[in-house]
Amino acid sequence: MIESTPHWPNTTGFRFDVGLRVKTYTVPDAAGPPWSATSVPEIAMTDLKTGFSRHFPNLAVGRGDRHLVAPDLSKAVIFSDSRVSVCYFGTAPQPTNQILKVEVPTEGSEEVRTAIERKELCTFICAPIVNPLNGKTVAPDRQNVKAIARVTSRNGQSAQLQICESYYPIALGDVAADPHRWDQGSPKPVTFPGNSAWWSTLLLQDSPASTVEAGLPPLDRQLGLTVDSSSGAPRIENTYIIRSQSPRPAPAPIRNPDPQPAEAPHPSLTSAQIEQFVFAHHAKSSQGDIDGLVSDYADRIDDLDYGMVDRDFIRSDETKYHGPGVRISERVGGQISIETLNGNAFVARYQLLFERQTPAGKLTTGVSQVELGILETPGGPKITRQRSSVLNHQEIRMKR
Repeated sequence: MIESTPHWPNTTGFRFDVGLRVKTYTVPDAAGPPWSATSVPEIAMTDLKTGFSRHFPNLAVGRGDRHLVAPDLSKAVIFSDSRVSVCYFGTAPQPTNQILKVEVPTEGSEEVRTAIERKELCTFICAPIVNPLNGKTVAPDRQNVKAIARVTSRNGQSAQLQICESYYPIALGDVAADPHRWDQGSPKPVTFPGNSAWWSTLLLQDSPASTVEAGLPPLDRQLGLTVDSSSGAPRIENTYIIRSQSPRPAPAPIRNPDPQPAEAPHPSLTSAQIEQFVFAHHAKSSQGDIDGLVSDYADRIDDLDYGMVDRDFIRSDETKYHGPGVRISERVGGQISIETLNGNAFVARYQLLFERQTPAGKLTTGVSQVELGILETPGGPKITRQRSSVLNHQEIRMKR
């Protein structure tokens, strides 16, 4: 259970805490098991007036972590088993797209009406899965959750949503999907009559602070970690130790060393740099730049179903794939989801729209879900792991 008191220093109107980000979730068919969600514990900031919570996916936490936090919340140092992260905080304008609109079925059950009245009905906000042949959204990408929104009102076929947990920026074309309410930390489905797999493309609208509804109850999403406070660094900071609920030996307290020049932390790639690397990687494939492609990989790569391979294997595989006279086109579709594993290791997840045309006139087009493990090295970012699953594809025989 999360303690009710702030874990980081108090600040007027806001609370910093450990929150659970929903990373992915599954919705089985009616005869299948209950819904399940994969969550990641990380630092989140909550507006105490509106209940809006902004998560920081790059500030994941774990059991035994220690947090040294400046009293004015300008800086935090997070110690884990394998890394030290230094975080600086500033201020930013309030988001203007906390209010969203979607189309919903006209008919609603008593369960739906009650959940809306109690402000319990929620939806996930996901990136869209897009058909590359016609550019139309065909489904929500449940592996790319951007936020959780609460249904605050409904008028006929129009419903208003208010973001209550924000993980990644929301864009026009994203999808609200899978109505549910939270019960004991898990999502429970709330279905519209005759439409158990409802989803709707978002209609964004600006939302000045006066339109954001205040006093909404918190979601029933508690984390099985507690946070203890101690005075490990009494001169400038307080120490916060993430603990399991089950008894375990306490880590030794952190003490301030004598002042001395500190070694600068290893620089970490920014999200923009990782995105640029991914875009450039697929541009090289489209251009047939085999040498450039191979240079993007580390010495050893966990490659698809092949296991651990070296760059010579990658070169051979890419040479066969491109082949003489083969035309390749690869482009990233939608947003790239980036997860920080530690100070210099990352995972990038995204959809790839691809075309491959052979000299014989066979054209293959489709969409695949790609996952790249990326390591920051002195020579720049390198791919250490890659996975790809085809979501849909079509083969066409072109006339010669």
